[in-house]
Amino acid sequence: MALKVINAAFTGKGWMAEASSTILQGMVVALEASSAGTAQLARADRSTHKVHQVAGLAYDNAYNVGNTIALLDPVTLTYSAVASRKIADFQNEIIVNQTNLTDTGTAKRGVTVLSVGGEYASDQYSSTYILTSATADVLGTPTYTVGHQWTYGSATGGATATADIGLLVADVAAGTPEATSSAQLGVASITDGVSGGLLYFRWIGP
Repeated sequence: MALKVINAAFTGKGWMAEASSTILQGMVVALEASSAGTAQLARADRSTHKVHQVAGLAYDNAYNVGNTIALLDPVTLTYSAVASRKIADFQNEIIVNQTNLTDTGTAKRGVTVLSVGGEYASDQYSSTYILTSATADVLGTPTYTVGHQWTYGSATGGATATADIGLLVADVAAGTPEATSSAQLGVASITDGVSGGLLYFRWIGP
């Protein structure tokens, strides 16, 4: 869930997450219609959500498992992703009832979305999957070279179907040239690679 905002231009409104979203802070999220026709957020899936459906980066959690936070080391002055302990009642934002603030199953707010520009560091990226086509990923070693384009994961391809949806995924394998067939899929550009378990990137959005 760790997301360090280095420089952000705009914070979007809070949309409710779909009940099974498992959204963590720093994930790429897409806006879609719920069964009732209202707007809801889901982990962005390149095999399902087109680039224009990408809402931005989640700035809140809608899940209470695997949460982390970006903390500054006072000695090295670098950020690292570490485990985060939070009050689950305020952390779980997936329930639609928003009226009883003392009910542990009640949503407190929607998920805030960072939607326009900015520079970030997040642990919500895949180090084991890379893009293989416009709608599929494959196991591979990504490149973290400054300036390289990254996109968001797909549930199609790879060993585990849903392993990288919502995560940033490299558009290029280590040692290969930048992919050209997926030029319209990029949502992030690498700035400083990986440090302390965090990927540093510039959000360029859909």
